Amino acid sequence: MEADFDALDPREVTRRLHALRNAFDRVLPADNAKDCREKYDPKAFEDLYRQTEDCIAILVKAAPFGHKDRAWIDAQTCADGLFSAFSADFIPRLNRAIEETLPVPEVTADRAMALDLSIRSHSPIAAKLFELLATRCRDLTGHGTPLKWRADLERRLSNLVRLYQGQINDILTSPDPPDLRGLSADLLRMDVLYWALQDLGIPTVADVLEKNEKVTARLIMDSASDAVDRFLQRPDNLNRFDLGIVLTAIDDLIAVMARVLEHHERDMEGPHDGFLESRGRESITRFVVAMGKLMVMMFRDLSDQAASDELVYETAEINLTKIERIHEFCQLADPMTNGRVHAAADRTIRERSKILFKDLQQAAQGQSAGDVVKVFKRLEQTLTRLALAPSANPTDQRA
Repeated sequence: MEADFDALDPREVTRRLHALRNAFDRVLPADNAKDCREKYDPKAFEDLYRQTEDCIAILVKAAPFGHKDRAWIDAQTCADGLFSAFSADFIPRLNRAIEETLPVPEVTADRAMALDLSIRSHSPIAAKLFELLATRCRDLTGHGTPLKWRADLERRLSNLVRLYQGQINDILTSPDPPDLRGLSADLLRMDVLYWALQDLGIPTVADVLEKNEKVTARLIMDSASDAVDRFLQRPDNLNRFDLGIVLTAIDDLIAVMARVLEHHERDMEGPHDGFLESRGRESITRFVVAMGKLMVMMFRDLSDQAASDELVYETAEINLTKIERIHEFCQLADPMTNGRVHAAADRTIRERSKILFKDLQQAAQGQSAGDVVKVFKRLEQTLTRLALAPSANPTDQRA
């Protein structure tokens, strides 16, 4: 319901200021983790945001500040009290709500006691309310915005960024295999957090987070490369388990590689750190080489299974899908290798496919051809998807 500004009197302005102060006290969680977790309500924040906007509009129209009339002095006193409450209580509580509702990495959730762990459910309403108060403080209270409001928020978020990165680094440098899928999702959360920090006008913390994001992406890829290299050097059960973690996270690792490449391209557009640029290139090159070796191993395993009458279509289908994904890695890495990686991947797949086709033809003559023919057709599908020429069907009896 729109207010009738002409009918407003000082008592109405005072009443609305009192109501707004009570609303802030009711809606804002206390400045401690337990109360914030239990009390945060996005819908209540949205209502509070609209109530604040309405109050600002009324005060701008009524222009109560500077009047000598006693009734207007009461309204000014109420506005002074609201400003004092903001500085002493409400802004710290609001900053706590912002801190708790940012899209933090899940790997640190238990320690940070964060409320909102999902990117999709991330609500920027607490941050929007802070920006409204910071930019319209004079219209609402007659006072300028204190620098300490944003300084308090920057301090809190700086601490969060340090906490999250420290925890992620501990996980990535641990001797235990990391949850690559979870860390890949955390990388996306860090990206959302970066833009939230930019929107809040805290570029210094955002810049630190962006550098951390680059390091995290490279560490994730290095961790995956380490797992592949360990298995290729010593294919025991423990290293096979670590390799399985990498293989199940291939789709997520593609997103990580895309992020590394995006950062590389962004760095090349302006002043950039030559060391960080070379580290990004090194991580991608090493990872692609490891994936290439893994791809060759998969082809060899399929040939060995065909020769030993142990070929199972479901297993072969999984391996061929992984090979397609590795080819996608090589395509992504192409800009950093002047086209060499993609061409090498095409050449390797063609050569290994020819060998596998011949092995499948021989296997089809000596055993039940059911799975062999299905694998043959699936291999043709892989080559078609990758725009590489398919071969003949094994039942054609041609070598």
